[in-house]
Amino acid sequence: MSNFINAGLDPDSGKQELIYIDPEHGAPRVYYLSPNNDEANLNLVWATALLKAKGNINLTGFFSAEPGYERCRIAYDRSGCLYLVDEKNHQADFIYDYGINNIRAVILSDGRTLAVLFEPEWADNHRVEFWQFIGTKLSRSYPVELDCSADEDDDDPSGNLMPLYEIQFDDFLFAGPDNSLILYACGERSFTDLKNRPLQFLMRIDLNLPQGKASIRVQRLETPPKKWNPEKCCVAVDIKRGLLAVPGMVIETAAGHDMGQQGYHQQINLIDLNRIPPAGEAPLPVQELMFRIPVRCYAAQELGGSFDPENQRDQAAFIQRITSLQFSEQDDALWVCWHDHAVRKTALDGRWRSPVLAVADNVDLKRGCTSRSEISLLQVTPSPTKPRVLLGGWHDLYTLRLSTQQLAALAMTSPGAALEDWSAVQEEVCDWGDDWSQPHKQSDEQKLHLALLGKRKTRVADFGSEQALGAALYYLSLKCSDMANFCTGNHLILAFTDGKEVWNEAQFFSTVIQLPFESAAELMADILNSFIAYEGADYCFSENEKPALADCALHLGLSDSRWLPLISRYLNAIDPDHEAFFTGEGIRLLESRHGNSPEWDSFYQSLPDTMAYHEEDFEDEDEDEEDNAAPRRSDEEVRASIPAELLAQLAVKEQEARDAYQHQIDRVSEAETQAQICELLDEWLNESHQAYIDPEIASINYTSRFRQRFKTEAHLALEAEVESYFTDSMDSFAVSEGNYYDLDINTYLDALFEKAEALQCWDALERYLKAQIQWLDENSEGNAWYVDQTTYGNYAAEALLRHDASYGPLYAQYLTTHRLAVPEETVGEFLREIIPELGITADTYPIILARLTYAEDQCGWEDVAHWCEVLPIRDWLYQNNKVDDFIAAVQADAESYNRSEADAKERVDEIREMLNIEDPAQQALLREHSQAELLQALYLQRHELYQLELSRIAAIDSPKAMTAALSRWQEELRHPDARVSPDPLCYDYEKRFELRFMGQEIRQLEQSMDKSLLEQLNLKKPRVYGDAIPYCLFDKAKALGAWEALETYLKDQIRWYQDNQVSSAFYIEELPYGHYAAGMLAEAHSRYIPLYVEYLKALSVITEYKGTGEQIDDLFDHYCRYKEGIYGGFEVFLPVIQARLTHARGECWAESVRDWCEDYGLAQWLDSNREAAEKLREQVQYELLQQGYDQDEINSTLALIGKPG
Repeated sequence: MSNFINAGLDPDSGKQELIYIDPEHGAPRVYYLSPNNDEANLNLVWATALLKAKGNINLTGFFSAEPGYERCRIAYDRSGCLYLVDEKNHQADFIYDYGINNIRAVILSDGRTLAVLFEPEWADNHRVEFWQFIGTKLSRSYPVELDCSADEDDDDPSGNLMPLYEIQFDDFLFAGPDNSLILYACGERSFTDLKNRPLQFLMRIDLNLPQGKASIRVQRLETPPKKWNPEKCCVAVDIKRGLLAVPGMVIETAAGHDMGQQGYHQQINLIDLNRIPPAGEAPLPVQELMFRIPVRCYAAQELGGSFDPENQRDQAAFIQRITSLQFSEQDDALWVCWHDHAVRKTALDGRWRSPVLAVADNVDLKRGCTSRSEISLLQVTPSPTKPRVLLGGWHDLYTLRLSTQQLAALAMTSPGAALEDWSAVQEEVCDWGDDWSQPHKQSDEQKLHLALLGKRKTRVADFGSEQALGAALYYLSLKCSDMANFCTGNHLILAFTDGKEVWNEAQFFSTVIQLPFESAAELMADILNSFIAYEGADYCFSENEKPALADCALHLGLSDSRWLPLISRYLNAIDPDHEAFFTGEGIRLLESRHGNSPEWDSFYQSLPDTMAYHEEDFEDEDEDEEDNAAPRRSDEEVRASIPAELLAQLAVKEQEARDAYQHQIDRVSEAETQAQICELLDEWLNESHQAYIDPEIASINYTSRFRQRFKTEAHLALEAEVESYFTDSMDSFAVSEGNYYDLDINTYLDALFEKAEALQCWDALERYLKAQIQWLDENSEGNAWYVDQTTYGNYAAEALLRHDASYGPLYAQYLTTHRLAVPEETVGEFLREIIPELGITADTYPIILARLTYAEDQCGWEDVAHWCEVLPIRDWLYQNNKVDDFIAAVQADAESYNRSEADAKERVDEIREMLNIEDPAQQALLREHSQAELLQALYLQRHELYQLELSRIAAIDSPKAMTAALSRWQEELRHPDARVSPDPLCYDYEKRFELRFMGQEIRQLEQSMDKSLLEQLNLKKPRVYGDAIPYCLFDKAKALGAWEALETYLKDQIRWYQDNQVSSAFYIEELPYGHYAAGMLAEAHSRYIPLYVEYLKALSVITEYKGTGEQIDDLFDHYCRYKEGIYGGFEVFLPVIQARLTHARGECWAESVRDWCEDYGLAQWLDSNREAAEKLREQVQYELLQQGYDQDEINSTLALIGKPG
């Protein structure tokens, strides 16, 4: 909601700065700002850029209890890029990048621990990792896994549906009391019938770090309205008091609020976080741990005549008026902020409250302003020296100036105000950067720092030196060779500096291309080639939204026509639909230089359509006019320029328009019969046909028409007269902003079609939809839109198909009206939901076919591919003799788009592969060759056997079943077919795999067949992977937590190695028998380390790359990284290090140990733990002597782990 955040309080000066985060221009930039002396504007204190982060940035609380780091906090983006921000010393240091979406982080109540919540891509449950300072380094601990399913409510004995509690990406995370975590969730959630319903709940996560466990308590809160989506600042947590504040969902009626008018109370719920029952205990009704505080009363006329407290949309809009909550740090009180910039302070017991402090309406000083921009509370500690409250918006800072009387009214010793009481305050607004960004207000040091902020900086020793410029270009080309890490998010902004002056990209590349050596152009070409190969090139920008490296490409292209093919590749690699530099200027410049060259025609033909269509000269007059335009007037200046009587008349007309709109809403809500709804549908059908039709593409847009229909001619004439006073197109917002807040087309259409469904007007809806389709066929060549993403007929089409699948053919006919695009957010989402529910029938078949043909658009192919996985589409096509019709329709659609014969055939082949449908021509060829038929049968058998095995693994549902499965797997590994040598005894499961899954028969048959026939047949080979079976099996064991089964399996494997003196036994390539189980156990708990060492000793061969050596390295990293959270600490891993130095020596053992010592801190740990180090040295020396190593070899081994103490 707001880009402003409070900085920490400086204990020396008592000042509290503000933070503004700019996430939109390359690397996120963090600005620390301080109100100037009169607090009318902001001064820049310091700024930094988080070069490795991208997008929106969040800030945690402070390490308030960590000595020396009390003013340090963590800044992080959604993918878990962590920075330690030191506000005292004005610096930000990169810590770690998780690289996982939807990370959340908080500082726990101890003020020393950072908790990071994330969901690993390969795991089913979320995890929490902890970071603490060890010395001067912030170090990670072992993660704690959160199993939310353990606290899910079972079905109520009475049959009531219960929610399925789970953590989702948009839930809010807070630090709670006693080092707990509080997760707040609100939105549509699944219940035990697997349907989504509105749900609001809290999850308290109590952590036991020594045991690596978490206890989860869940508390269901009041059910929210369907359309309510709160911002995080609407929820507040007070750790010390153990309270959570959130807007109340109940809207109470207050009769006789003002002059006998009805009123409505808005409330805040305070939740006692310490009373949430522990896991396993019966949940409490929310009323038993909640206290409700009324905070404001609205008169019915303030909410508009259409407000209905029973309507969910109105409920959501009412609750949404609260934009921010904040607990007071000085008093037992809560601050509340509303969308109209009003604030109020209220006691936590509800017995006292201040007046509502609100900005007065300029027209009516007896009422507050309405329909303002949304903001959040920043600093709410008014004092005699600073009698103000600060509110933050997206880019503006709002200061509410308080009088002496208002300041006194905020003291909780003053008399409490009535719920309706309010007091007018003065409001001042300043843009976050308007004042301090002026050059004359910046020092030379600040100018240089800001010019480089957030950009990739390249040092140039001397801008006047050709050698220095060439060297800078060379170093830049080296940096660009790793483009994925060089880019900052979806931006690459370059800056070049000699420490005094800063050049932008245009200055640099236009200069270096003229250097008197050929390598300059070659280096620029290398830079472009690196960028073209970069996966994110199509959505990467420089300053002013130019494509990244646009100046490099332009000046290289201008230098010589031989570079035009490379420039063409660059222009096809970027996103031509979202760039204006080359479309508007670059191509014209290139043509003026090379338009007569032999290379130009082929270059121009290779350009994306959006660029090739714009070859004419572009006029710059409009841009010049805009550059020379006078500054835009403020809203107050605009209103002051218009006669007051005109504004008053306009206000009357606007109210009449609202009344006319409300009349339509009332007609819908009061309709009780199908006949009344039929009349309303007919009216809406005729009204929708009055929309604007674009003459260029015959596309229809109703949006602007909706509000116009409620205005009289006098109203329109009055608007025109008011507009004559405007000097800028933006001036209209000063007069009309928010005036049509209630004239919402969505509200009207929702109400109309919901009532039609409630009254079961199915025949009327069918007639309406057919009439709409017919009219569109006759009048539209494009799409017809009510509003964004909602097309004509959408409401009725959805309602009919939800009601009965027999309307499927009519829905498919409705899809034909989307001639330009299928709106994925409405139509696409609806189909993705409804088709799996309805299944494949004669009624839904036309829709599925449409999604592959005329209604495919962006996601149709993916949708049908998914439906093929969850629905028996192929079987249905064969059973109903629809295969040929289906393929013919797809082919006809492909040909209708002027695709070549080869492209149309490729499209049909892709569909056949998706549905596993045989090609008749290929089948005829197969019947002519018996060997080919046999080969196809073997392919099919191999695929079925393989899938059957994977299905068996997927069906394992308990540790007991896993024990039996692992026993069968042992027998499979030791099958005689897996033995490749009796002496020495060697096993290779890949040999057994090929025999079991028809590999040998297939290979022999393929070798005996004619190669040209095989190419002509082009049979689809089954995708079968030998390593997938053990991987899936052991991954399933891990997911089930079947540690005892894995332990039994590994012990048996070790005995088999020892008893049979096995020389080697591999699953596939470098993975020995027992590899998966050993690694999983050793990582899962330190108690399995002795068993892991026993396994290593049983191996005759230690493989390295992707084998045992790499597994040991991974385990070392795990125990080193999470040592604080592991039972026994890092010392418990020493036996594995000992084994690596003695029994488990592969080809790379020495390199591994050196890396551990030099890069992972093993040498420092051994120096700090002398007793453990000396014991390790003694045991290594003893074992090497036992193995027959000479003293020189022993000494060189011991030297790797340091000198004796």
